[in-house]
Amino acid sequence: DYEAFNIDEQECCQALMATRVFIEQHRVAVNATVGQQLATSKRVQMLLSQLGYDEFVAFGLTLQEAKIAKTILGEMLPISPDSINLAKESPSETWVLKNQGEGGGHCLFGADILTKLTELTPQQYQSWSLMRRLHPQPRAMPTLIVRKGELHKVNDLISELGMFSVQTDNNPSSAEHSFAGYLIRSKSAESTEGGVHSGQGVLDSLVYSD
Repeated sequence: DYEAFNIDEQECCQALMATRVFIEQHRVAVNATVGQQLATSKRVQMLLSQLGYDEFVAFGLTLQEAKIAKTILGEMLPISPDSINLAKESPSETWVLKNQGEGGGHCLFGADILTKLTELTPQQYQSWSLMRRLHPQPRAMPTLIVRKGELHKVNDLISELGMFSVQTDNNPSSAEHSFAGYLIRSKSAESTEGGVHSGQGVLDSLVYSD
């Protein structure tokens, strides 16, 4: 994590940063670089979601591409003193409260959102954001999944698709407008923790249907 208030900075973060700087100064394969990881952070995602069409065009996108990008980014809001009232006035399934952490255990839902917002100090606001919660349609048929070597039946499986690119010396290694691979993560719609290692998610695969 780049900013985690529950970690003693003197014991942890400085040592991690020194290690990361050492790696970045050498010619090694890194997944991902500091710049790439920061570019895909939730904070940057939130800032991009607040841009208008004209501001996207300034990055080199056409107006049509900007409209598509806006639909993919979704709605995210920075935390402010008004966030508590927003959480109180909204139905409990409207928002997800996220911090900058990755790897599972960094999202809060329902009543936990208001509890956390009341605990935050103004100095911590920029480490969190509200994201409008997605409610995807579960699969119509029950699905069998394997977790820890055991078979489980899930009646409301939903999936998340991630697409990956590859760069060499900061240049794309795959064809233009293409991708190098994908990953599908699936979980029960009732589960709020979809991590494969630390949550209730499982790795999945695509099935072609004509």
